[in-house]
Amino acid sequence: MIYNGGMKKVKKDFYSVTEVADLLGVTRQAIIDRIKRGTLETMRLGHVYMIPKSEADRVRAEKR
Repeated sequence: MIYNGGMKKVKKDFYSVTEVADLLGVTRQAIIDRIKRGTLETMRLGHVYMIPKSEADRVRAEKR
């Protein structure tokens, strides 16, 4: 859960590259490298990569 500007909890189904990097404690470039290697499932909206919450959770669990 994250908070939007009105301090309401908002459930996110997708995360940006930067958000996933912050969640995992790695650089944005490390996430982009994983996307290019095909080890991180993404959706592409134009030129923006979006990572499904389920995929971010999977990678986070692997890191533990």
